[in-house]
Amino acid sequence: MTVFLLKIACSFFDRNLNYFFRLILKDLTLPQLRQNMEESDYPPLIFDIGSYKTKIGFGGDDDPIFFEESVIGKTIHPKLVESSQTHYIGAEAISKRGILSLRYFMERGVVRNWEEWEMFIDVSLRNLSIDPSSQKCLILDSPLASDLDREKIIQVMFETFQIPLLSLCNTASACMFGVGKASGLVLHSGFDSSEASLVEDGRLLRDSTTSSSIGGSDITNYMIKMLAESGFSLTCNDIRPDIRPMKERVCFVSQDIEEEKKRETTVEYTLPDDTVIQMREPCYLSPEPIFDPLLVGMECLGVQKLVYDAISNCEDLDRRAHLYSNIVIEGGNTKFSGFSERLKMEILNLDPCQDVKVTSQISPNLPFVGGSIISSLPTFNKSFFSIQEYNENGAIIKGTFEK
Repeated sequence: MTVFLLKIACSFFDRNLNYFFRLILKDLTLPQLRQNMEESDYPPLIFDIGSYKTKIGFGGDDDPIFFEESVIGKTIHPKLVESSQTHYIGAEAISKRGILSLRYFMERGVVRNWEEWEMFIDVSLRNLSIDPSSQKCLILDSPLASDLDREKIIQVMFETFQIPLLSLCNTASACMFGVGKASGLVLHSGFDSSEASLVEDGRLLRDSTTSSSIGGSDITNYMIKMLAESGFSLTCNDIRPDIRPMKERVCFVSQDIEEEKKRETTVEYTLPDDTVIQMREPCYLSPEPIFDPLLVGMECLGVQKLVYDAISNCEDLDRRAHLYSNIVIEGGNTKFSGFSERLKMEILNLDPCQDVKVTSQISPNLPFVGGSIISSLPTFNKSFFSIQEYNENGAIIKGTFEK
C-alpha cells in the first residue's frame, strides 16, 4: 500500500513539472487553464481539509464552493433536536453548540479521528448534492502528514466513497504553485500549528519541514485571558467561536510594542450577545505568541525561528539566499495586518545579511488556488489512479517516488 500511496502523492510532479514551468513563464491564467480542462475532461473535485477550515471546490475555479469550519456536532440528547438528524457540521453545528457535542477532528493538519473525518466528508458531499462515486478527486494534505495518514486517506476515499480516480498533493507545493513559483519556502500558520516547508522544483522536501504547536487557537485563548483580566465578564461556556471573528477583525501585528503602548486609541466591538467590548492592548498583544510562544507558556518555536531553522538545514549558501528571497506565507495568522513586515524584521534579526522577501497571500484560499491550477493542466489526468488499480495492484504499482 505504501508504494501505491507514494506513487499517487508524487507522480504529478514527476510527469508534469517541465510543462508547468512553461505555463508559468507564459503567464497562463486560470480562465485559460479552465478552457483547457473543459476541452479535455470534467474538472476534479478538490478537498482542502484543514484543522480549522475545510474548502471544497472544482479544478479550474478561483474559489471553493464549500467553506466551513472543520467541526462536527453530535446530538447529546436526541429529544432536544427537532429533526431526526444526529450529526451537524460547520456553522450549523456551532449555532447549535448548546445541544451538541462539538469535535474538531483534525489536529495540526492531521486527522485525529477518522470516523468523524469520514462523516464530515459524507455530510459535506450530501449537502452539495455530489455523488463521489462519479467524481474524480484531488486531496490536498498537510506537509506534516505521515505515509500512514496519506495511506488512510486513500483507503477511505476508495473503499468508503468509491471515487473512481484519486490524486494527492501537499499544501506547501500547492501554495508555491498558487503564487507562480517553483521553489521557495512556505510558512503556514493556522488554527493549531505552524510549519515552514521547503519546496524545490515543485516537490516538498519533507525532511526539512520544521513545525511548532503554536497556532491561532492560542491567540484566541490569550485574547480571552487578557479581556478577562481587564474586567470583562465572558459568561458563555465556550466563548471562543464568538471571540475568533473579533480577533480576526481588530487584531494586528505591531512592529514596535513599546511605541504601540504610547498610543491611546481604543477599539470597540459588539459580541453576538450584545456585550460591548472596548479594548486597546489585546488588539496588538494577542498575536505576539506567534513570535514568542513563551507568552502563553509554550516551549516551542516562533514562526521566525521555524523559517530560520528550515533554511539553515540547507548547506548550500546560494540556495539559502534563494529561499530567503522566496518566502510565501499562508494561513489565518498570516492575515493579520503587519504580519509580513514583522516576520521580515524578525528573520533579519536572526540573519542580518540576507535579502528577505515575503510574498503575502494572493488569495485567502491559496492552497485551493494552487490545487486548482495544478488540476487544470491538460496532462494532470495522467496523475490520477483508479479504484481498479487500487483493488487489483495496491502496493505493487511501480514508479518513481517522493523521498
